[in-house]
Amino acid sequence: MKLKYLTVSKGLYLYQRRYPTAILSHPSIKTKIYKKSLELNSEASKDLVLAAWKDADKTFSDYIELLSGANIEQLEQARKIELAYALIKANDLQPGMLSPDPRLSDIQKAALKEDAIDYVSNKGIFDELSHFDHPEFDHTLTPELEIQSIAWKMLESPKATNSQSICLSNCWDIYSKQKQLDETKSSVQKDKSRFHRLVSIHGDTLLSQDVVTEALNAYVDTREGEREKNKNAGKKATESPREFRRLVCMSHAALYDSSSC
Repeated sequence: MKLKYLTVSKGLYLYQRRYPTAILSHPSIKTKIYKKSLELNSEASKDLVLAAWKDADKTFSDYIELLSGANIEQLEQARKIELAYALIKANDLQPGMLSPDPRLSDIQKAALKEDAIDYVSNKGIFDELSHFDHPEFDHTLTPELEIQSIAWKMLESPKATNSQSICLSNCWDIYSKQKQLDETKSSVQKDKSRFHRLVSIHGDTLLSQDVVTEALNAYVDTREGEREKNKNAGKKATESPREFRRLVCMSHAALYDSSSC
């Protein structure tokens, strides 16, 4: 599959591109090339590859916007959360990684958290934020540091309650688990394929009600366009937007209790 900035390395798809020259001097940039594995092999379906590519491309664009500091003062809170999430993903960190696992002993928790903090600290992306922990510092955070602060809170928040760690693409797994679906069944596989198509059309991003609405609208518009083409060509019109109730349930699985779907 050919997409811009997409290559294959050791059998896995890789998103790779150069950082803009204007920000190469930024302390967070260690190399001239940005690389991110899509964690998909060359046998993966086109829909999965496209969805993963869109997610990686958006993460890169958001990260560059963050490093460039463009109009951050005017950004709304939801956009700041997206940029904070991009900061985490671009540096190969995971939301909740600094939160202790309740199943471990206190000694294990302390040791693992110390290792995790060392790992995160060595990334250097929170160096500017660190001195704000001192009690004598009482100035308001700059917009850039506010985004770093949001990102740090994502790292510290337990995964189960960290809604920022949930993306649109996660909805299928949540829905499937809630419904205890048998994914070997052809009907379930069709639902799963349909949902991955929705993600590939919209692009993966942090989950919110607005994202769900936008994704469903984009999917319906795309499918309606395809229906019209099929009808004009004398082919089967395929599914109608009226039949997408289950798709709506999948999309809302991470936001609401889907027991009524």
